[in-house]
Amino acid sequence: MTLSTLQPLGPETALASRADDSASLEADALAPAAPATRIRAWRWLMAGVAVAAVVILAARGDWSTALTRLGNIGYAWPLVLLPFAGSMVCATAAWQVTLFQLGYVTRFFPLLRLRVAAEAVVVAVPGGPVLAETCKPYWLRHRLGVPYAEGTASVALTKAFIVQAEGLYILLAFALAYTTWSETAATLTGPAHWVWRSVPLLGAGLLLAGMWLLHTLRGGLALRLVHGALTRVPVPRFRRWLSDKAHMFDATAGSFSRFFGVGGNTTCGFGLVFTLGQWLMEALETYVILRLLGVSLSFSSALLLESLVSTIRAAAFFLPAGLGAQEMGSFVLLELLGVPGAPGAATALAFTKRSKEVFWIVAAAALHFVKRR
Repeated sequence: MTLSTLQPLGPETALASRADDSASLEADALAPAAPATRIRAWRWLMAGVAVAAVVILAARGDWSTALTRLGNIGYAWPLVLLPFAGSMVCATAAWQVTLFQLGYVTRFFPLLRLRVAAEAVVVAVPGGPVLAETCKPYWLRHRLGVPYAEGTASVALTKAFIVQAEGLYILLAFALAYTTWSETAATLTGPAHWVWRSVPLLGAGLLLAGMWLLHTLRGGLALRLVHGALTRVPVPRFRRWLSDKAHMFDATAGSFSRFFGVGGNTTCGFGLVFTLGQWLMEALETYVILRLLGVSLSFSSALLLESLVSTIRAAAFFLPAGLGAQEMGSFVLLELLGVPGAPGAATALAFTKRSKEVFWIVAAAALHFVKRR
């Protein structure tokens, strides 16, 4: 520091400094406005796309057949809820073993409550998957006392398990369905032929992507990439906040190192198995619903159907609950699988699944209210 920097400022210099500070504050305040406007416009656009897709599907759906099939469920409707509950139990188990390896013992049912709440956010709002992953570390900190660093690490690790397990899930579905559909697949032409051919490539790609993600988390590359991307955000106030929170990135890096220490590979194995169970429960849900609707489809075919639909829905994460994308995927794939009356079956399947989601959203809100009381 030079002597000139320690000398008192004159009146003109002080006024200029205040003007510069004021201009900087105004720029900081106005800088986020444009991105916020673009985000708001994007959300409205995606909501419009979802509504348009639903309207098109509703126009194409066979509602008379769908209503007849829905009437077949009757008092067996509670059975529709059970596979989702099993899916959440498996997902919570994967999260719990991950937190345990990070050094935090959490009770299962409070953690299950958070997992169900996160799933409700996923299906209730546009961009729900991103928002839910953002909320999880906050909930872990304020509900279960898990520090932000360990909470963030657990969310990233379980996301890697999900990608890896989805790849295994698709490969398993293809292997089981191949013996049943190999002769039918040989007759496929056009887009249907390429969809069938791409299934194993998709599964292998997701499996490798999940393995690569775990590798980058182990070596700290993923954290460096995220930090580098955030430092490029053109908002000065956000950059200063990021600089002040640099210790949080260091703490999260330490959490990853701790996870991949002694017992880390075993925990990864358990996390992968539990997460694969989560995916299989979702396939079981589709199989149960189709059976209750009177659609005769083997479990291997339901497994293939749900694995592809879940991939379509994940790709359309910007839509609220994958609205429209999920229904379109079911509509097309049921026709490809040769289901009689596919439009009516797809309409009834979509209505049942969305009704189930509404039930769990209400249940998650009720659990949240009871917890706060």
